[in-house]
Amino acid sequence: SGAPRPETGASSPYSYMLIFLFLSGFISLGYEMLWVRILSTYGLSTSQAFALILAGFLLGFSVGAWVVARKVDSSRNLEAWFSAISIVTAFSGAVGLLLFRQFEGITLVLSDATPLSQLSLGMALAFTVSFIPAVFMGILFPLGVRIYAHDVDKIGAKAGNTFFSNTLGCVLGSLLT
Repeated sequence: SGAPRPETGASSPYSYMLIFLFLSGFISLGYEMLWVRILSTYGLSTSQAFALILAGFLLGFSVGAWVVARKVDSSRNLEAWFSAISIVTAFSGAVGLLLFRQFEGITLVLSDATPLSQLSLGMALAFTVSFIPAVFMGILFPLGVRIYAHDVDKIGAKAGNTFFSNTLGCVLGSLLT
């Protein structure tokens, strides 16, 4: 009774998760491209903005995956967790856009209150604003993989499907944004 049931259909009953992983990748790289463009209008070069946002995203993805990796296999009701983290991710992305809208004003206020230069503060703010949503996005991927894979039957094919779906979303999200 504790053994996993073999799949009876041609596809996993959790195939819908591939759509959500595609959308997660699409949105995450869309955000990255959008934020790089926004930052480049505030005096940072495109390469500086890209490096900061990329660093924030990669570190955030890694931290998020690390946080959830320790608990994902023992958690129950993963779909509820995935839904809740998706909502928090969307909210943190919206807050990030609001902060970027006030980017110059925030860095001016902070530069008056601290000994750091406006450029240093702008770089720190850009990194932080990209890091926080990326942590939640990093949590989503292992959750989605765990929901989709469900058991170890054909785990290689299932892992390949999840990476393909998410990567395709990333590529299309960055191109279309």
